[in-house]
Amino acid sequence: MSELTLRPNSPLLTGFDKFESLMEEAKLEYDDYRVEHEALREQQKRDQEERQSRDQQDQRKGNLCSVRKAIRDETEIYLTHLADEEDEDSRGEAGDEAVDEDDTEEKREVESFQQFLKSHKIKQEQQLQQQLKQNPNSSS
Repeated sequence: MSELTLRPNSPLLTGFDKFESLMEEAKLEYDDYRVEHEALREQQKRDQEERQSRDQQDQRKGNLCSVRKAIRDETEIYLTHLADEEDEDSRGEAGDEAVDEDDTEEKREVESFQQFLKSHKIKQEQQLQQQLKQNPNSSS
């Protein structure tokens, strides 16, 4: 077997030297890239954690608001802070007026609905009478 001997100006030797220098450049470039990439990943991780914490806070606030609204809707009781007795009296009177307005509005709605039912019944009776007049034999 013969050994391969390289001469100093051999094209194979200059190609390998060139390859080594390119590998060193690539290594330095990769090191710069890696530092930037790690910094970018850390920033993205912090941003994601901040978004998640904000979302959780918003969700808690939303849940709390929806619970408050549900309680208010179910009970129809509004709690207020009582500063002194005079304010309490004025709030109590205002609350009574609001309840009275709601009651009178509800009474009007009931009366209106009863009127509608009564007029509808009268119309049906009139239509039935007309049908009976037109077809006296069709009645059982």
